Amino acid sequence: MLILENGIFVTMDKARNVYKNAALVIDGHKIVAIGDKDTIEKKYAHEQAERIDCTGKAVFPGFVNTHIHSALLSEVWQRISAERLLIRHLFPRGMI
Repeated sequence: MLILENGIFVTMDKARNVYKNAALVIDGHKIVAIGDKDTIEKKYAHEQAERIDCTGKAVFPGFVNTHIHSALLSEVWQRISAERLLIRHLFPRGMI
């Protein structure tokens, strides 16, 4: 279990809720709780959890950045074929 605390959490839910001085709990690969730090602390006080202090940081749980700046790879483009670049480096798990 992982608890991120003291940060500003900008959610990706429909309401785009923003929690300040909050905490977020991750169990495995799932976000299981987010909200007021004191409430989360009381609920998960008995849990063995790694804690990360996010003071002064913004956290965007659920946000996945999938874009790529291919122009930054211009030197790579010159050295290897486009097919090799796409298949072996950009999409290694057969995504195309």
